Amino acid sequence: MRFFFLPALLAVSLSAFGREYVGSQTCNPCHVSEYSTWQGSGHAHKVNIVSGPVRPTYPYPDFPHLDQNPPVGYQWSEISIVLGGFFWKARFLDSDGYILTTGANGGIATQWNCLTVQWANYEGANPARKPYDFSCFRCHVTNPIAADSADLPNHWQNKPGIWGRWSEPSVGCEACHGPGSAHIATQHPDSIELQNTAALCGRCHSRNADHRVQAQPPWVQNYQQYDELLHSPHSFMPCGQCHDPHKSVVFDQGGVTNGAICVNCHLLREYRVAGMENLACSDCHMAEFDKSGQNFNDFQADVHNHFFNINPSDQPRDSSFYQDGTDWYVRLGNNGRGLIPLDVACLKCHTDQTMAWASAYATSIHRNHPAAAKPEPNITSPEFFT
Repeated sequence: MRFFFLPALLAVSLSAFGREYVGSQTCNPCHVSEYSTWQGSGHAHKVNIVSGPVRPTYPYPDFPHLDQNPPVGYQWSEISIVLGGFFWKARFLDSDGYILTTGANGGIATQWNCLTVQWANYEGANPARKPYDFSCFRCHVTNPIAADSADLPNHWQNKPGIWGRWSEPSVGCEACHGPGSAHIATQHPDSIELQNTAALCGRCHSRNADHRVQAQPPWVQNYQQYDELLHSPHSFMPCGQCHDPHKSVVFDQGGVTNGAICVNCHLLREYRVAGMENLACSDCHMAEFDKSGQNFNDFQADVHNHFFNINPSDQPRDSSFYQDGTDWYVRLGNNGRGLIPLDVACLKCHTDQTMAWASAYATSIHRNHPAAAKPEPNITSPEFFT
């Protein structure tokens, strides 16, 4: 479960200002390409309604989106919604709309981890079913509207565990572009939101109003790409400079655009290191420091980080975090930037080496260790890498 700051504007339905939500399908006739690629993205499959005894379906059917069965002790007919399941993980709402916790399920795992194809514990210490409230669903649906626990008529389908309602399940077109009734009527671009700012994505890809990056050591918590970007050398860039928001970033669907190649901007900065000729810059500079569902080893979780800078020192990873009250956060460098520790950047591959070994190479890795093959033509010492 994510805990978010609550921008006041998100809690107010824009229909109050004369525009109504019309649903993503209404956008399809004019925006066929965008609608089609959106359907194949995780945005379209965040809240998956379960119909009777049949489990939800997803694009890319060869991928293990879900197990054949819901958590042990339940049938599909007793599950109302599957949260996620597109790529990283899935959680489950029972027929009353409460999120199933491992603690409430007698210690039996209630989270499906897609990438490792196994069940995992979710809130094992929580003995109660968990309400699906506004702090969660505000970023899972289109036009989220909050309700309290007693306001049952304003709960989705009158389910006591779902503390509010929405116009459309999952992140539809209007979640980013605003209500579309006026645009449908006028077909004019001024009648729809067409922002291209990182802050727009940051309404959901963020956890704190002060943009501190939350952690659960030894990993950074997920869904904080905007917060991470703000603490990176790319803080001036809109997300759309690298990402197509209509497309998935996984399954080779083009969500990372063809133009999002580091050397397109970092001209003359590429240097192929011996033994690493086939790696992309992002393999190290966007190493998997963030955890959504699972980690694959001690140094690699499952979500790419957006700090980009690497800490070249041999300081242990524990020094990357600090505690404030009961919460943990990422410690920033002197320039206010987040840093990926060397064990995450290097030891995920060099598993038989140490932090001291990695640090000995890190600062000059692009300069003093050229590849044996003929270097590419535009080569210079990349001072800006460190």
